[in-house]
Amino acid sequence: MSIKLTQGNFQTVAPEGKSRWINDTGLRGLCLYVAMDNRRTWYISYTADGRKSHHKLGSADVLTVAEARDLARDFLSKIARGEKPHEKKAAVPTLGEYLTDVYIPWYSSTHRDTKMTLGRISFEFKSLMNTPLDRIRLTDIMTWQTKRHEEVKAKTLNVRLALLRAALNHAVEIGLIGQNPIERVKRLKENDSEAVTRFLSPDEKDRLLKALDDPATPACLKPLVTLGLNSGLRKGSMLSLHWKDINFDSKTVTVLPEHAKGGKLIDLPLNSTAIQALATWRLACGNPPDNSPVFTVKNIQYMWGNLRKRADIKDFRFHDLRHSFASSLVQSGIDLLTVSKLCGHSNTAMTLRYSHLAPDGLRKAVAVLDDEKALRHG
Repeated sequence: MSIKLTQGNFQTVAPEGKSRWINDTGLRGLCLYVAMDNRRTWYISYTADGRKSHHKLGSADVLTVAEARDLARDFLSKIARGEKPHEKKAAVPTLGEYLTDVYIPWYSSTHRDTKMTLGRISFEFKSLMNTPLDRIRLTDIMTWQTKRHEEVKAKTLNVRLALLRAALNHAVEIGLIGQNPIERVKRLKENDSEAVTRFLSPDEKDRLLKALDDPATPACLKPLVTLGLNSGLRKGSMLSLHWKDINFDSKTVTVLPEHAKGGKLIDLPLNSTAIQALATWRLACGNPPDNSPVFTVKNIQYMWGNLRKRADIKDFRFHDLRHSFASSLVQSGIDLLTVSKLCGHSNTAMTLRYSHLAPDGLRKAVAVLDDEKALRHG
């Protein structure tokens, strides 16, 4: 049946004992399908790739005749331009799916820190992991910034945001989304007060060591924390160690390039305190073979948080053990160049944050000129 459909007459078309197709003479190809239960649906009839077919436009309960014609014209114009609006587009993946299936496999080809990157994005943006990439909004990230800044420093949040921004930029590059939904999110201002280097006071260090001997503290934490305090190694480097990396005879530890932040092999001397803690730990583990990991620690942040509570130490991250190592050396009179080498700093500028801890060393440096003058006039 073919008639010029209007807003008035299309409602009166009845199934008449069977479903019916009503062709609109007002726009060639537009059809109204009337089902046996009297449901009405707009379709557009078209030919593409030599095949005739129908494409559903929507329910007649929602679309007026004029709206159905507009949608039909738009559809037919796309067909005429060679587009394929009739083909279903692949669903945009959620953030979690994209990270696991697309981004991290690509990222791992040029980076070593894949687990850390995935872990940090997943933790910080866990509320968005089930959100399709094209549904992530600017307001989602701004809300996250505001709430998390109450708990975390601006510098840390800026680093986490940069990880997500890089991941979404890649999604744009490969055509999954048209634009990065968070490209206009501004970095938080990093105040100087947030840049204070945190290290243990003598009293805090005593409480921490005492808490390590508490029966409630997991046994693995004592050698791990002791090594951190006495070597300055980063957490990731320590957790990557195998027993073959510890030389008990020469009292050294080796960190392979793939587990070092700078991507270079690290060989460091260990003091007797660190060696003794590791030897005791290896014995407690039943003397495992050299290719066994030194530490098989899970939920390190949870265990570290409980340890800090037992020691009554606030605002002190696991990474701050590294700062405590460096500050203790400087306070003991070790020169900054040596401290820089032990910490594996890429340049001495990173070590200068500890220079204020050695005022006597600076005073002795200028006092050399007094001695020179005295010798010249003596």
